[in-house]
Amino acid sequence: MQGRRRRLYAFGAKFDRNLHKPIDAEFGNTDGLHGVHDIHMNQGNVGDYAGDNGPFHDGGVLLSFPDRVMGLFLAFQTQRVPTSAAGSAAPGAQPLSQIVSGQPHPPATVTAEVYLERALINPAGSDPGSEAIVLGNCATTTQSVHGWQLVDRNSHVTKLDSEIAAGASAIVSLDGSGVQLGNNGGNLVLQDDQSNQVDSVTYSAADAAVVDRYVRFQR
Repeated sequence: MQGRRRRLYAFGAKFDRNLHKPIDAEFGNTDGLHGVHDIHMNQGNVGDYAGDNGPFHDGGVLLSFPDRVMGLFLAFQTQRVPTSAAGSAAPGAQPLSQIVSGQPHPPATVTAEVYLERALINPAGSDPGSEAIVLGNCATTTQSVHGWQLVDRNSHVTKLDSEIAAGASAIVSLDGSGVQLGNNGGNLVLQDDQSNQVDSVTYSAADAAVVDRYVRFQR
C-alpha cells in the first residue's frame, strides 16, 4: 500500500514450497514461492502446530502514515500464554480464547522458590551502575541461582551467580552493561540455567517515577 506517503510493512516468513493455492495465480505468484506467511504470533501453539513454535518468530503488520505508525499483531485463539524460552506453552498456560472472553481464571501466582521482588528503578543521580533488582526466596531452604539470568525488554542480559538463604532476599546490582531499567516502564524476565522462564514482571512509568526508592513489583 503506497501513495501519499502511506506504506504497509508485513513481517513474516517466506514461502518455502509451492502449495498450489488458487489465490497465488490471482496475485501472479506462478511458482507459489513469492509471498509471506506466518504474519502472526508464532508461539504458544499446541497439537498439530506445536512444531511452529519458536522465540523471536512472531510476525506482524506495520501501517505507516505521514503522522503516525500503527501496528497490527494477530494471534489464534487456540494459542496459549505465557510461553517458555523455547516458545512453547508454559505449564499452566491459558488459551487466548479464554483470556479474551473474560472467563474467570485463577490469578497468576508465584510458584517458583526464587522470584522478582522489587527494584531500584530510578536511583538518585546517574542510573548506570546504581540501579538494582532484588530477588526473593520464598523457600525454607537456600536456593542457588548459579547460571540463571535476568533479561530486560530490549534483550539485555545480566548473568546471576549467587545463593539466597531461606526466606531471604538478594540484591543484584546493575552495572549498566546488561539489564537496564527504563524510566518509561518496562518488563523483566528471570530465567533459570536452562533458559526457562521462572518469573516475569512489568512496571509502569509511574513506578519508575519514584526516585531513590525500591519499588515492589505488583502481581
